[in-house]
Amino acid sequence: MNEINKKYAEINELKAMLVNTDYHVIKEAEGDYIAPEEVRQIRADARIRINELEGEIDRLAQLELEAQEETQLGDD
Repeated sequence: MNEINKKYAEINELKAMLVNTDYHVIKEAEGDYIAPEEVRQIRADARIRINELEGEIDRLAQLELEAQEETQLGDD
């Protein structure tokens, strides 16, 4: 569970960074502005990392569930 919490903490940090750079993307969508390439790349990297972390969380949660089920079977 601690490993899962660490991953959620990293996701929250990355999402906060996305929120903090939303201005650039919104302004660009409205026209007459081009977001700096650095901001675009950081946001793309953050989205990729968030997806990776979510996958890792799913795998860890499944392993924890399987371990709990094995423990319960052993108690019977």
